[in-house]
Amino acid sequence: MASRTKTVAVVWAAYGGLSDVGKMAAMHGQLMTERGEPVVIKPVALYDGKKDSPTHGLEATDVVPSERVQKVVDALANTNVEIMDVNAKETEEKLAATFAGAHAVVATPGSRQPGNISRFLALGTNKIISAMHTAGVRRLVLGSSMGIGDDFLPTTPFGLFWAGFLRIFLRAAYADLKDMESLVFNTKPGEVDFLLVRAMGLAPEEPVMGAWRAITAPGQGVWDLAHKNVAKEDIGRFMFEEALRPTRHNVAVTLGHRDLAGPLKRLSTQQ
Repeated sequence: MASRTKTVAVVWAAYGGLSDVGKMAAMHGQLMTERGEPVVIKPVALYDGKKDSPTHGLEATDVVPSERVQKVVDALANTNVEIMDVNAKETEEKLAATFAGAHAVVATPGSRQPGNISRFLALGTNKIISAMHTAGVRRLVLGSSMGIGDDFLPTTPFGLFWAGFLRIFLRAAYADLKDMESLVFNTKPGEVDFLLVRAMGLAPEEPVMGAWRAITAPGQGVWDLAHKNVAKEDIGRFMFEEALRPTRHNVAVTLGHRDLAGPLKRLSTQQ
């Protein structure tokens, strides 16, 4: 009889807001394991060996209050997080060994933030996809950002501001995110069963709601400045559950606060 246990590899970059979502996904998976659910996680932290010292970055998780950071640290304290230099030649081989036997991969390999934060979204994703191919894993749930591609958000002053901000002040992040998404969309048919998750605002203080709003087509939501952010924990949970029980295939979704106004207001909070 086949085992019911599902194994999910979770890969995050050590630093950055988008990267924190991967840590939250791993936390969610580990808490499921501790509750006795048939789930096993394989956590991996990537760092830039040209700039940074080896680290899993858990203590650097940017959420407040500090109890939320400690919850991540405590949940993953005994999970043997593998720490890999994204630039090392052997990293792809190591990732493939880690992915062996996994049902899916959740990945947030970088950051969209300004400043001197290491950024390797495309490089990390390229190695992750190659390693998945070697290991025979097809399901990939990958973190990205609103403002990249068609995020289905309506044109508003704030939306225009964010698009301009990305292209002018976050040019390196914008280019890296675009290259990362291109890698996924250009995979051969059937090679990867992917879901791109384009996060809206990720303010550290955004409270956990246990729900979210997924926008997949025009007209499903409108800009609501009161709900422009979504908790990192909520996006992490969404990504992990899509890895476990896929409902969307080879598409991108924009994920936001559960109370984003618009037609989706009438639907379940976890659509």
